[in-house]
Amino acid sequence: MAQRRHSRKKLIQRLRGFAKRHDGPITMRLFCLEIRTGPSTVGYYFKRGWPELCRLADLPDEPPRKEPKYSAEQLLRAYGSVGWYLRRSPTLKELAAMTGVAGDTWLRCFRCKRTLQIAYTRFEIFKKVPDPLPTPDEELWLPDFLIKHQRPEDYWDGVRELRAEVAAQGDPLSLGRGSG
Repeated sequence: MAQRRHSRKKLIQRLRGFAKRHDGPITMRLFCLEIRTGPSTVGYYFKRGWPELCRLADLPDEPPRKEPKYSAEQLLRAYGSVGWYLRRSPTLKELAAMTGVAGDTWLRCFRCKRTLQIAYTRFEIFKKVPDPLPTPDEELWLPDFLIKHQRPEDYWDGVRELRAEVAAQGDPLSLGRGSG
């Protein structure tokens, strides 16, 4: 009968040794690469998976969080660039493919695609990231690249008109809504 390559005890010992040798945050991916196995091995020996293994090895199960790699402003600018290129609202898959930023990053920052669209429209009008972010149930302002037959020159004329209207009203939230 063949001897098993791993056991609970061996995995705990190897994780402690790996943590001593490794600089930086310990992740399951790095650990599995080190011991030449897959995440399923951790799941096989530990019912609660990676967090349980880390707890038994006396290590924190999550690496310390860093600042986000991309700011909301960078993401909104990228969204606008892709939207103008495609002349429609890009899907998360298209955003990931064309910008190199994972779909999860977009969702982590904006919660959903509708919030992203509303935030981008406000960003292109007011030239600042909306704070707080809009909620998905708010009135949907379509980004100008979603308007059929819109040329970039027409877009800038429209933005100038909207800015003038906002300046006249003094209330950015009433923009585009009727008065009565």
